[in-house]
Amino acid sequence: MSAKKRSSKAPTKIGVMVVDDHPVVREGLLERLEREEDMTPRGDADTAAKALETARKNRPDVAVVDLSLGEESGLELIQDLQEECPDLKILVLTMHDGPMYAERVLRAGARGFVTKDQGTGKVIEGIRKIVQGEIYMRDDLLQRVVSRLADSGDRLRGEKGSQLTNRELEVLRLTGLGLSTRSIADKLKRSHKTIEAHKANIKEKLKLEDSEELLKYAIQWVRMEDV
Repeated sequence: MSAKKRSSKAPTKIGVMVVDDHPVVREGLLERLEREEDMTPRGDADTAAKALETARKNRPDVAVVDLSLGEESGLELIQDLQEECPDLKILVLTMHDGPMYAERVLRAGARGFVTKDQGTGKVIEGIRKIVQGEIYMRDDLLQRVVSRLADSGDRLRGEKGSQLTNRELEVLRLTGLGLSTRSIADKLKRSHKTIEAHKANIKEKLKLEDSEELLKYAIQWVRMEDV
């Protein structure tokens, strides 16, 4: 009597790496991933350097990445991860809710955008969607981003913020939050001179006369992006 053949292959689980500089967020997401039948944690990191090292070592399918990693930029990390692991799909988890951030996230190579006030359930849903090849973000935000991306080049050139590099955008955001040049330099692990150069570039691109105009614009921009 012949024995019935059984498949020894277990269903492949989605390997997920979590990148966030807040331990509570990382631990909460890792615990949630452990409870999902189709997912498994594949490392975590609180800095860009650790994230790249973990991605190289563990080869996750998905990385959940915070945009603000203390002194580092999540946007730059997304680009670095894409270069290091081209098949890695990235879901951004952030406190920032503005369409410009969502647009830049997509341009950098991420496939999803979830705000932290949406909860871990949306993160899990987002992971499944981007693995299936979909773009994932809140419907109203996606509509705003699609409208921005569909606009003509002339309109995009007219939008001041779109002229800035990711690093300049981060300096503008921190300026609008009230941080001094020295504080921004400390936070981004750059020299005071480098931040001053970024501010000079921002003023030139945005046609702002002086530091006072830059501060006023930055504050207004942060308020608009958080709406």
